[in-house]
Amino acid sequence: MDPSNAINVFLTFLAKHELAEPFGIGGVVIYLGSYFALQIGLIRGQGYLYPSLNVVAAIFVIFSLTTDFNLAAALIQVSFIIISLVGLARNWLGRLFLNLTDVERRLLASKFPELRGHRARRLMNAGTWKNVGAGSRLTVEGEASRAVTFLAKGSVDVFSEGQRLYRYGPNILIGEISCMSSAPSTATTIVAEDALVFSINCERLRRLVARDAEMRLCIEASFSRDTRKKIIEKNSAFRQVLEKANCWDQSQKQCQVEEHATDVARLKLRIA
Repeated sequence: MDPSNAINVFLTFLAKHELAEPFGIGGVVIYLGSYFALQIGLIRGQGYLYPSLNVVAAIFVIFSLTTDFNLAAALIQVSFIIISLVGLARNWLGRLFLNLTDVERRLLASKFPELRGHRARRLMNAGTWKNVGAGSRLTVEGEASRAVTFLAKGSVDVFSEGQRLYRYGPNILIGEISCMSSAPSTATTIVAEDALVFSINCERLRRLVARDAEMRLCIEASFSRDTRKKIIEKNSAFRQVLEKANCWDQSQKQCQVEEHATDVARLKLRIA
């Protein structure tokens, strides 16, 4: 069947069964529903879903105009379709040409799973991968972090007031709190064994997220998860020390902390 004839048959069907208005209402519901979902965080504008819903809504509204055509309304819907298709193409091409290495994919999957397409590539371009020798300082207590660092391989020791508190292994972020807030670091971190790290300069990171609200939300969420993970781990370790010292049971009249004072001191909460 000729495409023009098929369109005419479809439009005649809509008019005969008075479906134009329901299509229009459906389009409005999709428009408003998708926009509401975007505003409350159920969907994100950087994915495929939101522009796809816009395309569907615009097509529905165009169908509703077949019985009462309005040029201005039709142009708006066609514009929505074109702009949404451009966004879909941009997302698809962005993912097609990401060219991420295996270690970059592991970093993004582990710490920034919400970042997709060009945003993921921009974050990777903002930092550098490098091998860091043992003894190198990543953060200094009392000084603002110069960079946020992802530890891919190796380990780092955390010090406070000159005392070693604990050691971090791979798959951890260092300096993320101080980096975003420009506040002084609460601990000094020193590479304990040769490490592979991904490092982003704090000033560059702040400029990057200042221009992109969605990227800022993703990165802040990642930093919050990592900080929460550190706190839970340290609280668990601190509880074990207290139980060992017979301090966890509040009914104890005396708490034998003295022989474990060193352990307790080493577990002072310091988030690098």
